[in-house]
Amino acid sequence: MAFGFYYLANYIKGNLCHLENRIDGKVVLITGSNTGIGLETAIELAKRGGIIHLACRNHQKCKDARNLVLTTASVDEDRVFFHIVDLASINSILSFTEQFRTSVKKLDILINNAGIMMTPYQETEDGFEMQIGVNHLGHFLLTNRLLDILKAAESARILIVSSSGHARGTINTTDINLRGDDYGKIVAYGQSKLANILHAKYLAKHLKQDGITVVSLHPGVVFTELLRYLPCSHCITEYGKYLIPYLIRTPFEGAQTSICCAVNPNLHEHSGKYFNDCQPFESSNPEVNNETLADLLWQQSTDLITSKLKNKADIL
Repeated sequence: MAFGFYYLANYIKGNLCHLENRIDGKVVLITGSNTGIGLETAIELAKRGGIIHLACRNHQKCKDARNLVLTTASVDEDRVFFHIVDLASINSILSFTEQFRTSVKKLDILINNAGIMMTPYQETEDGFEMQIGVNHLGHFLLTNRLLDILKAAESARILIVSSSGHARGTINTTDINLRGDDYGKIVAYGQSKLANILHAKYLAKHLKQDGITVVSLHPGVVFTELLRYLPCSHCITEYGKYLIPYLIRTPFEGAQTSICCAVNPNLHEHSGKYFNDCQPFESSNPEVNNETLADLLWQQSTDLITSKLKNKADIL
């Protein structure tokens, strides 16, 4: 039994990134980077020479995260910056991206890391269901508005953090906001994470001519603030603290696939693929390869966001 538990724990913990490649001078933007795997990714990429831009909702937490990255990675102050953006607000995304692409002329690595998980039914500032709004639509708009500076970089890459929760996910093409009886925490989460993968597939296909590599990835089951909406989350934290270190990945362990995809010099060979444990992984959900669904999701996402914009050109 002891050996079984040992091997199970090691399987759950996953692989570490053994690549030693540096990214000196490359500009990196990471959403949701004040905590969890986003923060750990920022620290490691700063150590490897990246110019790190943290994007978070809370000013003080983002400022504190910047200070932590600076001290932990032992880098100069002009190597780490922080910005405020709320992915549940179109206005916030528009404001941030306008400022960012004015001050930063090229973006080498965009990591769409921020996310929420299994929340009670809520809506964003713009009336979108919260999980699809933050996990997909917010990043959809942010990515669109940064494409010009991604194209300005040589061999840029976009990493979209998804989850194995996509495996049973479906896209509700009738009402992606899952209003009324269609809503369920797990259903909404699975839909948003499948949307992440389809978004990556679509981008990879349409940005190939621009030399931009796009992948999606699963970080593993990680002990972060995402767990706060799970049933009996306080019980998990309080009574599972002796087992959690063995059965759930730490943020550092959960960041490994993001780090590998950020530094892998051969990532372009895998554009459009889904990664797990630092390597390409075949999803069990056949919908991830449904190009018609990816096209439909792109169009629906565009329509939903433009319906909220005063200036339709702001989506670009």
